[in-house]
Amino acid sequence: MSREVSPATGKTYGLKRVCAALNVSRSTVYARQKAAASPRPAPVRRGPKPSVSDEAMDRNGLVEGGDDAYPVCTGNTQLVAK
Repeated sequence: MSREVSPATGKTYGLKRVCAALNVSRSTVYARQKAAASPRPAPVRRGPKPSVSDEAMDRNGLVEGGDDAYPVCTGNTQLVAK
């Protein structure tokens, strides 16, 4: 929009004028342009690498629901005084 030409004057509006009209700071415009130009990297798993992969644990039934030797508490386990 800042590159549009005014029909009355024949000049471009300019980023400063457009930002003032839209009540947006120029730094916001530049930050959004930069974010749109560079894609975000794929998320990676943080922390130390486990010795067994998730797929191997899945095959052996060692993930949730595989073995009930260690029951899992679900829901709210806090005691509330009344």
